[in-house]
Amino acid sequence: FQTGGRDSAENKAPVQKSIEEYSRLRTVRDAVVFVLVASASVGVQSSIFNKLSSSMNMKGEKYLKKAEAVYGDSQYAKAIPLYLKFFNKNKKKKDFDANILYHAAVCYMESNQAAQGYGYIEKAAAAKPDDLDIQVLKAEYLVTLGSVPDAIRVYKSVVKTHPGDYLSYI
Repeated sequence: FQTGGRDSAENKAPVQKSIEEYSRLRTVRDAVVFVLVASASVGVQSSIFNKLSSSMNMKGEKYLKKAEAVYGDSQYAKAIPLYLKFFNKNKKKKDFDANILYHAAVCYMESNQAAQGYGYIEKAAAAKPDDLDIQVLKAEYLVTLGSVPDAIRVYKSVVKTHPGDYLSYI
């Protein structure tokens, strides 16, 4: 902020405080999400493949199985090309592409490749505009890419669409 052409320490303090608060909240959010994902994984194998294979005739299932295996081992960079190969073989089946794109976007984010992954979360968000996980990840991408005002708009939309879901407020 500028006052009379000069920077003011008083005006910088709220911005610095906001940045520090965001950093602290992001760390807390990451910890909460980690605990939730870990607890959901215990004893339960939630698989995109299991959900999809029961209802659709899909091509390239081996890519999805491999992608889930390496994703489950936190080898996100290895999962990316596998998810994308599976997606490309099944592009015409619109019922599941947002889920595959979401998982590819998670992998890009976790591999510190946000710039390369943003297009995938954008497509997933367009396909499922009310999906909480997809919209929260889109907002995280926007923050990571430096588009905080756009991220705030997405977060506000998430809270409005999902007011009773705790993830909306993390």
